[in-house]
Amino acid sequence: MNLVLTIPGTTVSYKEGNENNVYGLIEPVLKATGGLTLAQVRKITGLETTTIQNWVKRGWVMKPENKRYKERHIIRIILINSVRGALHIEKIVRLMEYINGDVEDTSDDLVSDSTLFNLFFKTVWLCDRENIFDRHQMTKIITEEIKPFNYLNDSEKKRLTDVLLIMNLAYSSAVLRRFAEEEIKNLL
Repeated sequence: MNLVLTIPGTTVSYKEGNENNVYGLIEPVLKATGGLTLAQVRKITGLETTTIQNWVKRGWVMKPENKRYKERHIIRIILINSVRGALHIEKIVRLMEYINGDVEDTSDDLVSDSTLFNLFFKTVWLCDRENIFDRHQMTKIITEEIKPFNYLNDSEKKRLTDVLLIMNLAYSSAVLRRFAEEEIKNLL
């Protein structure tokens, strides 16, 4: 059965079965348009204009190029948006810096933003599918997913595992919080 699901941090739906390369669902639009306008970014993320502009102003997201948000911009915005329901924005930014250094410099990236996005999404999906909320079981899933990254040494794999675990826990927490808030609305 192909379920229609939503990509974390977005309003974009996808059909079950695309979990290995969810970025591939967004990439063709970016390539065809040369980037997205602020209005388009707002539409796919559900964020307010001022929120996106604030993130750019503070240096958490790169400045758009010719008023266009390209791959790295979009992915960074989506990743931050995915976990901001459970973590303070400053901590999310520090987490992104821990894995990929300076937002403007790709030479210090442990993995590309699109790889991080795909790994995050895939591990979220796997944990959700198995109803896993335990950090030890999440770590097992994450470790299995990063095994093919032979170019990373053990220390780098540990960093990537730690970041993905925190992101998964934060995302799960945010989802559970939304569920709890919906239940409270039903009671009151």
